Amino acid sequence: MALDNAAQSGEAGEPDVELQLKIDRLLADSGFLELSLASRRSNLFETLAASHLELWHSAFIKWVIDPNSGFGLGDFPLKRFLCLVSLKGNKKPGTEDVAQTSIDIAQIETSIFSGVHFETEYKKDDRLKNDDGKRVSLDIFATGEAVYEEDVVPSPNENNQSWHLRLIIENKVRSAEARDQTLFYRRFAQDTQQESKDFLVFLTPDETEFPKDKYFVQITYQQVCDSVLIPCLNHPLLSSENRYLMEQYLSNLSKYDEELEEPMANSNRALCKDIFNKHRDVLLQIFQEVQEVEHLQLARLPGTEPGRKVYETSISDLFNCGVLSPSDTLVVTWKNKQFQASLQYDKDQGVAIIWDGKKYPSPSSAGWAIRQKSTNGWTFWTVVSPDGKKKGTLADLRASISDGALGNTKG
Repeated sequence: MALDNAAQSGEAGEPDVELQLKIDRLLADSGFLELSLASRRSNLFETLAASHLELWHSAFIKWVIDPNSGFGLGDFPLKRFLCLVSLKGNKKPGTEDVAQTSIDIAQIETSIFSGVHFETEYKKDDRLKNDDGKRVSLDIFATGEAVYEEDVVPSPNENNQSWHLRLIIENKVRSAEARDQTLFYRRFAQDTQQESKDFLVFLTPDETEFPKDKYFVQITYQQVCDSVLIPCLNHPLLSSENRYLMEQYLSNLSKYDEELEEPMANSNRALCKDIFNKHRDVLLQIFQEVQEVEHLQLARLPGTEPGRKVYETSISDLFNCGVLSPSDTLVVTWKNKQFQASLQYDKDQGVAIIWDGKKYPSPSSAGWAIRQKSTNGWTFWTVVSPDGKKKGTLADLRASISDGALGNTKG
């Protein structure tokens, strides 16, 4: 529908021939066809009904980065992962708290990790009990000696040719941290193996979800995808069988997750950027149409479930009914930062959202500018009156308008 709408222009809705040609070139683009096919193709993890189970993700990540697993790339994946953790650190928005590892990239790259032992759901240690006495488990736990390569001279603070690695990964897929888990796990790390070099990792698909313990490093699935999984996929020594499994896993990560409202990670980012750069003009016009179709629904669509409200209300109607005023402001808190936008209304020109000096035709497009992804502007923005009183979200104001109150505001 968006493609059809985008291709129409002119006073009588005459087809825009130039735009239709651009759409045709987009639909025939080999990269677009590849991406379209990938989005529809099912993967092994979906077939096994394990697409978003934490246990399955932990098991797969462990299989990849464990130097002694059957993945077949030795310690190459683990080095990529440890380098990512060492480089990333964890700076929380609005604070100076930074989790830092006690080892640098050079030490990682010049070490051999075949002596490191990995386990998932590790709970063998009696000290892994919470305040209620219940035994808890570490999602991924690794410990063992890392040995420097023969021709490497240890740094001045090293007394021998090896060092002890300990890696703790707390994996969260569709849940938040419960009962201060990372705080407990760091206390466990402090109470055991004092001489180890610890990598404490909080793995999540949500870049806005941070660990409660500041010494844990937040790593997203997108970062693991970019820095570990894709380099492994492109490694010349990866077997055809394991390449297939990696492709299936990456396909699974790229599937849209309804609870997260986005994929866990996008393994096709380079392809997406290439398509966008080649077809920027037509895609921007399609995106604008999609926003209007999604948030200015004019009729109940076939197949809409019973009881679901389909609104006919536009943001202009909120002005016409007096529930929204040009003196009101839109506010939202995103990633611990507050954003504020102003409203501009003209009966002939319609409504514009002003944020960061730029005009946006809808609350959703202004929300996209902040989040850099699809956003329901009606639930994203909260309306604040000039006296500082919160009126509710735009969706709340829309819901307060009865069909009778709208009158004949639509032309």
